[in-house]
Amino acid sequence: GSRAPRPRTASRVLTSRQWEIARHASEGHTDAAIADLLSISRRTVTTHMHAVLGRLELSSRHQLAEWFREHPGEGE
Repeated sequence: GSRAPRPRTASRVLTSRQWEIARHASEGHTDAAIADLLSISRRTVTTHMHAVLGRLELSSRHQLAEWFREHPGEGE
């Protein structure tokens, strides 16, 4: 038999690093600020942000912030 598809949750589609970067972005931090907070390059943050938006099927940081408000505690 076939199984029903699992709900698409951040914890299932994002890596822990992507989740961490997405959380900071949803709080309004810029890529440069996130890079400083996590001691990684701005380019790495940008790459992760593209992946996050794609995996969650979102097109903007504004939508990401809304997603976080609608899914409190997701991925923690």
